[in-house]
Amino acid sequence: MTTKGGFNYKHKLDLLNDISHELSEKEDKICRNPAILKAYRKRQEIWDKVAVARRAYATTKNDDGEGTVIKGQHRTELNRLIQRLEKQDKTLAELREVQVSLDGLPSSYKKTVSQLNRYLKMTDQDIRVSGVHYYMEKEVLSRMKMGCD
Repeated sequence: MTTKGGFNYKHKLDLLNDISHELSEKEDKICRNPAILKAYRKRQEIWDKVAVARRAYATTKNDDGEGTVIKGQHRTELNRLIQRLEKQDKTLAELREVQVSLDGLPSSYKKTVSQLNRYLKMTDQDIRVSGVHYYMEKEVLSRMKMGCD
C-alpha cells in the first residue's frame, strides 16, 4: 500500500479483485470446485467490463456540455457494473464459505476467505481509513521511534 513517495491506498474494487484472484490461484491447486470456477469466470467477465468503464469515465473530459453528458453516461454504466460485481462477489463469497467448511483445506485459504468477507462488509471509505492507519503505524511511527532512540 505504500509507494516510494508515501501512502497510496487501494480502492475497494481493486483490493477485492486482488484477493479474489489470489483465492482463485489457491483454488486451482486445492479444490477445483466447478461452481466456484464458474462463478469466478463470471466475476472476471464483469471485472473486465468494470475496468473498461472505469477507464472511459476517468478519461472523459468534463469541460463542456457534451463532455458532461458523456461522463454522466459513463458514470451510470460504471455504477451499474459495480453493482453487478458486488452481487457476484457476494455469491462467490458464499460458495467459498461452503468450501471453507470442508475439512482438509489449508489455513492460508481459510484466512484469505475470512479477509475477503471482512472487506466485502466494509465501505470504500472504511478501507481507505484502515489503510491510512496501517501506513501510520508501520511507516510513520516506526520512523519516529527510530529517530527517538
